[in-house]
Amino acid sequence: MNVHTPPALTLEKIQILASFKQDVYDWFYRQDYSLDVETLRSRIKQNVQQVRNIAQETNCLKLVSTAPPTQNGLTVRDYDPFNSVLDTPYYGVSFIPTIIEMLDEAIGVLKSPRYSE
Repeated sequence: MNVHTPPALTLEKIQILASFKQDVYDWFYRQDYSLDVETLRSRIKQNVQQVRNIAQETNCLKLVSTAPPTQNGLTVRDYDPFNSVLDTPYYGVSFIPTIIEMLDEAIGVLKSPRYSE
């Protein structure tokens, strides 16, 4: 990967991903009841495309497939989980853990010496 990204821009991307990761984690687990849910929702919606673009740029964007618990439901294939980050889980499966994994992987790529070369 020959990117030649300035260190300040790389650091900014890492901070964006880390902040978004914390936001979706807070949204998914909702353990801190002092959080303003509307502010959190708004922040996630405002940043989701930028974060998706960084995940794609680092080759960490993964499309997912999921099937219903019975044979009568709709099977989803090659779905971009960023399209429904705040939606109700599909057949009881939320895509947020998958998104968190992608963000961790993208942060790892951005921190690697090969990315900044």
